Amino acid sequence: MSAVTGGGDMKVSEFIENYPQSTELVARIEEIRSEENRRRDLVQAFSSCAACGGALSLAVQTDWIRGLVEESGECQDCSAKTPRRRYGLH
Repeated sequence: MSAVTGGGDMKVSEFIENYPQSTELVARIEEIRSEENRRRDLVQAFSSCAACGGALSLAVQTDWIRGLVEESGECQDCSAKTPRRRYGLH
């Protein structure tokens, strides 16, 4: 069995050697990796305190009757608070 079907112990380097990839595929894989890194950085930026870099404790309240969402956050390390944000449900 091959590594693709789950039966072998083929290393990544052996797989690449046995199944060469096109330059287009390699470029697309790098695009996907960079997009994943950008997403991770964005999540990190929104969940970290701007003042000290600590973790934010986020709270979200949804008012289904009025169709509003309200978000707020507070740093667990320095007690800094994020501005309260309110927006409508779409």
